[in-house]
Amino acid sequence: MNDRTEWIEEPVEMAPQGPAFDVLGMLRRRKWLILVGLVAGLALGYLYFSQQRPVYESSAQVHVVKKATPDLPIGGIRASGSYDTTLSDQPILIKSRLVLDRAVQEGDLSSLASFRNSPTPADAVHSGLSAEAYGNVLRLRFQGPNAEDCATVVNAVIDTYVSFLGDTHQNVGKETVQLITEAKDELLKQLSEKEDHYRTFRQESPLLWKDGQGTNIHRTRLAQIEAARSSLLLKQSQVRADLQAIEAALARGDNRAALMLMVGKTEDKEAKEAAFASSEPSAARTIEQDLFPLRLEEEALLERYGPDHPRVIAVRKKMELTRNFHRSRASAAAKAPQSASPAEPVDFLAVYVQSLREQLEVYDEQMAEMNDLFAQEQSDAKALTVHEVQEITFQKEIERTQRLFDAVVQRLEEINLVKDYGGYNVQVLAPPNVGAKVAPSLPKTMAVAGALGLLAGCLLALLVDMADKTFYSPEDIERYLGEPIVGHIPLIATKKLRRTHEQLAPILIAAHRPRSQLAESFRAVRTALYFSTHGAGHKVIQITSPTPSDGKTTLAGNLAVSIAQSGRSVIVVDADARRPQIHKLFSLSRDVGLTSVINGEADLDEAIQSTALENLSVLACGPNPSNPSELLTSPRLKEVLDVLRERFDFVLVDTPPMLAVTDPGVVAPRVDGVLLTLRIKKNVRVNAVRSIEMLSSLGANVLGAVVNGVGGVGRYGYGEYRYGAYRYGYNRYGYGYGGQGYGEYYTEESAEEPSANGASRTDVNRPLSNGSPRPR
Repeated sequence: MNDRTEWIEEPVEMAPQGPAFDVLGMLRRRKWLILVGLVAGLALGYLYFSQQRPVYESSAQVHVVKKATPDLPIGGIRASGSYDTTLSDQPILIKSRLVLDRAVQEGDLSSLASFRNSPTPADAVHSGLSAEAYGNVLRLRFQGPNAEDCATVVNAVIDTYVSFLGDTHQNVGKETVQLITEAKDELLKQLSEKEDHYRTFRQESPLLWKDGQGTNIHRTRLAQIEAARSSLLLKQSQVRADLQAIEAALARGDNRAALMLMVGKTEDKEAKEAAFASSEPSAARTIEQDLFPLRLEEEALLERYGPDHPRVIAVRKKMELTRNFHRSRASAAAKAPQSASPAEPVDFLAVYVQSLREQLEVYDEQMAEMNDLFAQEQSDAKALTVHEVQEITFQKEIERTQRLFDAVVQRLEEINLVKDYGGYNVQVLAPPNVGAKVAPSLPKTMAVAGALGLLAGCLLALLVDMADKTFYSPEDIERYLGEPIVGHIPLIATKKLRRTHEQLAPILIAAHRPRSQLAESFRAVRTALYFSTHGAGHKVIQITSPTPSDGKTTLAGNLAVSIAQSGRSVIVVDADARRPQIHKLFSLSRDVGLTSVINGEADLDEAIQSTALENLSVLACGPNPSNPSELLTSPRLKEVLDVLRERFDFVLVDTPPMLAVTDPGVVAPRVDGVLLTLRIKKNVRVNAVRSIEMLSSLGANVLGAVVNGVGGVGRYGYGEYRYGAYRYGYNRYGYGYGGQGYGEYYTEESAEEPSANGASRTDVNRPLSNGSPRPR
């Protein structure tokens, strides 16, 4: 049992959800608007049907087969013995302007009644004609205002289509041959022009031609010079190695005889001659060494500039001077007298070393000459690269054009072989008949119009429902307020109320008719209050409403009676200092009450009054103060509530409406919980939501909402409860003093309540105190 109680009391945090739209509820509430939209749509649909011209349709089926191509060994021609089933492009062909213009002209369609007033009959035929392909079968349909003309149009289109296919096949064959022949001639012309350009290029190009290919002579010379440089570099390496070895041995002081032996076994022929000959080199060998670089330079210059160029002449002069120099040296050596004295011994090893050094110097000079010559030839070779690239480009272009020309010639020969094959075989499977009426269709028109009217009615109902600010179901209240509904109070028929206790007002149903459904609804609120306050310290409960006449005082009185009947002590505190009503429900005096206690004019015990019911006490309002809001803000109010909390099981505080005055907002933070009473009436949703927002901003603990005036007795639900339009403002609500008092409106709270002399006020037709009729 304890576990069950703890589970009920445990707060469950729910994720906040926005109000969801009740589609089914909207449809039920606005069914007449939807029905009006449906009827209007049907009426407009019938009007549209009656004003439409009849439309007739005629159709035909045509079997189209493409002729097979014979099996021929021709490249690019598909050989197949089966039919071509691809007719996806034929519907487009049939509806083309080329076919339709011929059909109008050949079939004299412009004279038909359907096209007599049309400036462009071909466009009219195109708009009414449709063609669909199903494998090898084409289905043609035409819709028009005349039944006989429809069949005529379909026949004309079929005849023109068949004629067009035959003419097109023949024309295509001729045109294809003509186009390919023109292409062949054009390619032949291009090939001749390119060959002429290539020949001109070869005549003007500095390249050397061998076997039809251009050669860059400078690249050949570069290869020769590079080979000579490699050989000379190898000789340099060998001579330098020998020289370094001998010098290193002499520096170490090795045996000279051994070195001479080594020199004698050397494989370098030139070194041997230098070591064992005289210190001067032979004339023939020296001339050849000096003339070799000059000869290479002469050949290069001759190839580039010709024999009469100044640079060639300069090189030849160097060669001649070199020859003369060597001749003069040879003559001087021959004429020199022989020395009479015996020759001094010659240091052959020193001579050999000296010859190696001179040999290295000669090699260095030759290498420098070859490097210069290589650089010159390399520059000349790069200059001829452009001509080489042009020569390759010419060859590739000629080759491509030649291949294309050969392919075109081959295709022309193939087409000449198969030009008599191909085409289409066309056969009419189902000829067109006189057109049958297809539009307008009354069932289709009415169905579409009804659907559109129904949609318009639903949209209108949606707009009206979205503009309506009335609650229509408990779910609406919970969605918009975000608070639970703790009770539903049915509509009270005040004319049927009967008094069973002289001291209690007839509106206290829980006391007069405890076994009625109305009394049970108040006990349901009591039960919900017990569960919400059990173990949570919710003993002081404020009862208020968004606007006047919502039944808050009736709820407070009957709820107090229900709590007292359950055996718990309860006191009702009338905090409505502007229009006190609690004392009237229990036939008590309000000479001393809450205002008297707060002002210090009386003690709390003197102000508390007992009632005719056991366990139920009342703290009346007391005399009307001049400043109700300021009075309720006094700390004395909290002290009074704290004392009452200790002395009673429940304290019910009746306060004015939330949107009428500020008094409820003053009391709300000082109580344990707030019950908001609502009455189903026009625009109540805006007032209720605003009241909840005000209570939330004050930090009040809202226990839930009690819906008053639900349907009728014996029926659960929210009916059409018609009330006048309420607006915010003190005068509209009747809150104030004097002739604009709060009680000027008739509600069930004032029905049959005792007057000052004890008489009941049950005459709803009796005018107000100011002489004006009562609002209904």
